[in-house]
Amino acid sequence: MPLPSKAPFPKADVLLRESEQILAPFKRLFPKARLNLSPPPFSSKEHFRSLGGSLNEAILRGEPFFNPELSLLVVPLVMDGKVAGLVTVEHAQEEPDAKMSSALLEVGRLALERVALLSLYFDPPGSGLYRPGPFRDHINRAMTLKGWGSYLGRGSLKGFALVAAGPVEVSQAAHAVDLLPPGGMARVKGPTLLAMLPDFQVEDAVEWLQALSDGLGRAGFAAGVALYPTDLLAEADAGGSSGPGAGDIVRRAQFALKSAQARGPGVYLTFEQASEIIPGAPGRPRFLSEVEGLIPEPGRFAVLMARVEELRDDLGALDHGGIEEVLSGYGDLAKRLFPGALAVAPWSWDTLGIFLEGLDEPGAVDSAARLRDGAEEEFGAKVTVGAAVYPFHDFGPEDVLKNAMKALTHAGFFGPGAIQPFDAVSLNIAGDRLLAVGDEDGAMGLFGQALALNPEEVNVLNSLGVLWGRRGDYEKAKSFFARAQAACADDFMAAYNLGSVNLALGERDDALQGFLKASNIDPARGEALLMAGRLLVEAGRFGEGADLLRKAWDAGLREHVVDRFLGEALVEAGDAAEGRFHLMRALRENPDDPGGLKILARSYIEDEKELALARSLLERGMELAPDDGEIPGLMEKTRGPKNDRAINSREREE
Repeated sequence: MPLPSKAPFPKADVLLRESEQILAPFKRLFPKARLNLSPPPFSSKEHFRSLGGSLNEAILRGEPFFNPELSLLVVPLVMDGKVAGLVTVEHAQEEPDAKMSSALLEVGRLALERVALLSLYFDPPGSGLYRPGPFRDHINRAMTLKGWGSYLGRGSLKGFALVAAGPVEVSQAAHAVDLLPPGGMARVKGPTLLAMLPDFQVEDAVEWLQALSDGLGRAGFAAGVALYPTDLLAEADAGGSSGPGAGDIVRRAQFALKSAQARGPGVYLTFEQASEIIPGAPGRPRFLSEVEGLIPEPGRFAVLMARVEELRDDLGALDHGGIEEVLSGYGDLAKRLFPGALAVAPWSWDTLGIFLEGLDEPGAVDSAARLRDGAEEEFGAKVTVGAAVYPFHDFGPEDVLKNAMKALTHAGFFGPGAIQPFDAVSLNIAGDRLLAVGDEDGAMGLFGQALALNPEEVNVLNSLGVLWGRRGDYEKAKSFFARAQAACADDFMAAYNLGSVNLALGERDDALQGFLKASNIDPARGEALLMAGRLLVEAGRFGEGADLLRKAWDAGLREHVVDRFLGEALVEAGDAAEGRFHLMRALRENPDDPGGLKILARSYIEDEKELALARSLLERGMELAPDDGEIPGLMEKTRGPKNDRAINSREREE
């Protein structure tokens, strides 16, 4: 969309006045970096003197400029073929590729256009109230710019809240963009606003929605909230279903929004709340009361928990009526297949519970297969089933429901259509999920039950080792990892974990053997190669270490720590050029590594080249590690005849 002809080109005073508007999208792209805005003229070279003429050339070409030594990225703000200003990104982690360079320029251009449009489409100016028309189209383009998602998602995004709100006008949704936290992302899909809020919980998302509502001057839109990862503690306690992937969260938030809209304007619901209010569906409390008096004692019975994958896949598109219709169809099928069933009823929005009398485990698995095959034949869809029976070891009749749900979670690891009877691994998975949310005591209880079922189950032994390691009892952790390795000599995690706990105990030779064994078991797992290579480098075995670290690199482990130790190994082994390449990559990711700075500087000094750069690296290393006794001697070596004049000149300027 071309800008209206009367939209002014942002000059220096406008750029400075609206600097927050300009920098906001860059802050979302680089949430951890320090950003600065430089308007023209660019005659002063003080800030950029160390960059040389290549910066000016990049500005003239309208291209981003990256200086790896300073980890500095400069993005020109270009509009109508003219450079309005520069955005500098300090501590940039890597040089942008062609795709990202194009996206950065587009982000800058859209930011400039927004500033130019403010005076035309705010009513009154500065009020924050957006008028429709071209500004709506402009904001919609800004929020749906292709390529933003991959860059906004960079970094360690461990969790987020996904908000679906509506009905919201695109022009109103511009206010949501202003409210986004660092790393957040928003887009408009029809009348629905989708906003991803990093590290937010439900309470944070509701507070954000209220701020959005206040900013728009209305409370009429409804909203749904879904979390990634989901509430694992609650799911595991209830027996659990397999946790959703990040892609499922959008559908969950949309489903919660539909539920909220059905309740009326201004209602906010979480996905968990929405899934419990399907009209006509019993839900868990009513389901439990419905079957409570049916459990035969002391007879034999089985419970099947059958998840309808069609509902899981189409959740965002289905309303409550559609969900009821689909689930009831599968319920009718189960009643025809098992006319003597004690009960067939919904357990949750996508799962059917089935009580069958007189079945042992083989019979339960056979019944599950009949249900799965019948669903495939009648509906052309997949049903995943977890099965549990009574009697079973020390579990009582009241445990069978939870056991069946744990088995369903276990089945989810094998894909749609899988059938899984409850076993020690089912308990182990539930324990791992409790451990992931910090409930160590609950996890310990489940691991203990699992170990009683199968004392040689390698997954359980590994999990117990991890738990004791978290509690700081490395000797007990080591005993469980050793048992896991004895139970399965070819288990990667047993060997890797045994190496890790030996390293924690200071037994570096045994740790090295553990990591080497793990890397032999699965050479495609780069983490074991990294740990073995790092230990070899730290032991001064640089050639061997470099070989393993190259393999880690080839296996796809492209973390900066691989670069760091591979660079050190290559420099020390005599391949300074390639070593410097990897060290510089590592320092872009972690510029505050004094050891890496020192090794890189020493390699320049030994080659008698780039002495000024070597001194600069050592000066930074001295700031970070003032007690390093080697650095002063290395700094003295930078004062060679070729470099004295440059160093003295720079020191006089400073």
